Order: sequence, then structure tokens, then C-alpha cells
Amino acid sequence: MNIAGLFIKSGPVVQVKASNGKIQVLEDDDTHIEYSGPLVVLVNRFSASASEIVAAALQDYKRAIIVGGEHTYGKGTVQIGINLTKNLRASVVRELGDLGGLQLTLEKFYRITGGSTQYKGVTPDIVLPRLSQHLRSGEKYLDHSLPWDQIGPVAYTSFYGKSVKLDKIQAMSQQRVKLEPEWQTIAKVAKMADKRGRQTAVSLKLADMRQRMAEARAERKSLRGQSRSPQTGPYDDEALSASDGPDMEKDAVLTWREELDQDLYVQEAKISLSICKDHDTQLSIALRGLGCFSVFSYRLLPYSENSGNSEAAVVHPDLINP
Repeated sequence: MNIAGLFIKSGPVVQVKASNGKIQVLEDDDTHIEYSGPLVVLVNRFSASASEIVAAALQDYKRAIIVGGEHTYGKGTVQIGINLTKNLRASVVRELGDLGGLQLTLEKFYRITGGSTQYKGVTPDIVLPRLSQHLRSGEKYLDHSLPWDQIGPVAYTSFYGKSVKLDKIQAMSQQRVKLEPEWQTIAKVAKMADKRGRQTAVSLKLADMRQRMAEARAERKSLRGQSRSPQTGPYDDEALSASDGPDMEKDAVLTWREELDQDLYVQEAKISLSICKDHDTQLSIALRGLGCFSVFSYRLLPYSENSGNSEAAVVHPDLINP
């Protein structure tokens, strides 16, 4: 509630339905808005649970543009763990041993529009190709996951800020993905990875193995410089252990943001917001990264289709964890 409340005035954020049918509406009751400018939320198919609630709420309020893969994880349920050994007498435990535990699903999350985040997850406004899109990650791929359903919507007021030209942004993004070689390379390699994943038989002949290795090297070479992923920075264990003080940590943060500036997904998010602006603005990107939700704000210059302007930095969707 607190994270979504940073960007909306007040109102419902998520509905929670218990196993007995009772529905509770969780709201942001703080009328203060921390940031009211243009907003993008980067997600991928590993974004789950709380991050899906925030992304869904900001999407429903028309407060943010959601950018990412085809869908998020789809984890829209609440569980409680029961230790079956905890309350047994010591003599019983000695006789039977550890009995393990039970994981019970008690509640389910629903968007303020009524649809559940379970199973389907959140569908981004702008869908981009991902190297990991062949992975079967999400509730929909599990054997016994709860299905998607919906309940009644709740009353809410859409964000009062400047309306976003979403149709235009979507069309231009699709055009860039179709024409720019970097995006086409990612889409091609993702398709090849999906094909390899479906192969259930592999030849053990030396010539065939060498051919597969050569193809893999060619794929990595084609992606060099195009799938820049910031894997080091202020949250990296090695970087933190090498830090001797505030100055060293500050340098690590600056380096991390410089790497983000070169990321394709970050650049696409920046361009998508810049299209709607004809003057200097602030771009904020929200992400649920490494266990916490962080917000970064960067200066943007006016966007021009012919200018090739890329002065901005954003965050990488791979940092968004369940």
C-alpha cells in the first residue's frame, strides 16, 4: 500500500478474498503524493506477488506505463505455513521424527478492477522481447495452480495528471522493436533458445556437438554489446565488500547507473515517456529490486525521432525479483 501510495493521492490498491468468501479492500489513505510526474514500471515474468500488486494498481489508475515481457509470474495468493511437529510432545517426536509441515492457501489477491493477479499475472502495456521468454516461469505452468477468476470492481478515481498517449507509445515501440537490429537479435536468439528447449533428444556425435558449440558461440557474439545487463553495482556482494567507506559506495552507485544508461530496456522506457513530452521532464522508474522497491529519477531531454537522444538511465527488468 505504501509503495503504490507514493504515486497516487489515495484510494483502493488491492482486494483480498478469504477462503470463506469475505472480501477486504486494502487502501492507501495518505493523500500526499511523493512523485506526480511520468512513471514507468519495468517488470518481467519473474515479477511476483507484491510487485504485481503495485504494477496492477498503477496500471489500473492509469498512473504508470507497464513495460516488460508477455506477462508477470501470476502469484496472486496468500499462504500460511503450519509446522506439524511444533506442538507435539517430545516423546512423540522421538518416536515419529520430524513430520514436516503444511502450506495452506487462505486468500487470493484481486485488482481494483476485479480481475485476479493469480495465474495470468499482469500484462504490460508495452511488450518487449526477452532472452528469457522461452522459460516456463509462472503459475500458469504449474500443474495444480489456482485458476484466474474475478470479483466485482471497487470505486476508484483515475490519476488526474496529464493523460498518456498510450496508443501512440505502443505503436512506436512496436515499430522500433520491428526495425532496430538490437531488438531483432534478441528476438531471434530467444526463438532459437525456445527451439533448443523443446528438443528432447541430443546427438552424441562429436561433429554434432562441435556444431552446437559453434552455434552457441555465434549467438553470444551476436549479443555482445546488445544485451547489456547491470550485474554489478551497489547491490553486488563483491562491490560492497570492496567498499572502504561512503565515497567507495557512492562510486559503485554511479558506476551502476552508468551501466543502466546503456541498457536496451531502460532506453525503451525512457523513449516511451519522452514521446509524450515536448519539454524537459523527470523520468522515474520504479522497480522491485533485490527485496526492496526503489525509485530512481533522471533528467530527460525532449525526444525527437531523428535526434537519437539517449541521455537517461533507468533500471533493468532482471533486477525485479519475486
